[in-house]
Amino acid sequence: MVPDGAVMVDRMLKRHAALFAALALAIAGSTGCVAREELPPEPKGPRGDYSPADFVLEFGDEFDGRALDRSRWCTRYVFGAGPQPQVEDAECQKGGKGTLDFFNDEKQRYRDFNTLNEAMHVVRDGVLTLRATRTGTDPAGPFESAMIRSKHEFKPGPDRSYYVTARLRMPNVRGTWPAFWMISSLGADGSLDWPPEITMVDAGLNEVDDKANMYALGAVVHAAQTRTGARDFTYSHPDYERRWGVFSAKRSLREIWIEAGAHWTEQGVCFFLDGVKIVCDNYRWVYNDGRPANPAHVMVNLAVGGHWAGRHGINDQGFPTQVEVDHLRVYRGAPPPTR
Repeated sequence: MVPDGAVMVDRMLKRHAALFAALALAIAGSTGCVAREELPPEPKGPRGDYSPADFVLEFGDEFDGRALDRSRWCTRYVFGAGPQPQVEDAECQKGGKGTLDFFNDEKQRYRDFNTLNEAMHVVRDGVLTLRATRTGTDPAGPFESAMIRSKHEFKPGPDRSYYVTARLRMPNVRGTWPAFWMISSLGADGSLDWPPEITMVDAGLNEVDDKANMYALGAVVHAAQTRTGARDFTYSHPDYERRWGVFSAKRSLREIWIEAGAHWTEQGVCFFLDGVKIVCDNYRWVYNDGRPANPAHVMVNLAVGGHWAGRHGINDQGFPTQVEVDHLRVYRGAPPPTR
């Protein structure tokens, strides 16, 4: 049975419950036994990112136009149970799905235009700006914000792996929650479920438990995604806390450009920040019962509030604010040799 939007929201809430509780505690000591790697300043490869040189571009956006390219992007989640979008798109809204405009107890609602008729997706000078404003009329969602979801879908196989990367600049505003992540798409038969999920950046900022130098990342495991039903690490950086999946950098990660990426194969995924490997997991792209999951889409969104990012209040004076995206790219390559 295809779960409805309310069930999906409940499941996503449960997805973060352990993490939310953990982040109220002091972050434990670092794990791993490899030599410490400091984050480099901002050197770039010839392609302007840290992707493998022998991979080829399959999907991407340099945001060089004057408006969001809607041939590539939807602006709501794939699930249903949301209001009618302001910009209707048959490719984005299928079978009553593709309308959901928030998860959990977040205080934003995703819009194409806010109540002042201001565009929430602004493309200028090669950068996409996803805006957030305190202009909502719903007391439960007084913020209006923006997100993008790729129409392109992808999934690794025996003959291919992927490197997914984006160059982002995140806000340093208490209560904001920017994210860069992947979940499965709507199946041709209308099927939809969760997890699996791969999250490159999950950066709720409450300035007490979660500070400007921290963000969560990793692969979500509930059951059949690994053999044990728990995360199956093959590597972690000394500054990555395995229990709760949080990386702590030596500098702020807000209001500067960072490059987040993930190398994804049939067997697992490795995550990178500015070319530095942060954590690797064995991981299968399947649903909890072991069924092969539908192909993935990639998203960037700016949430506000809720019991993670907003647990110590929201800095209303920090709005309007934004997440900036310089580029987002998905490269295809051969899988690595079997170990």
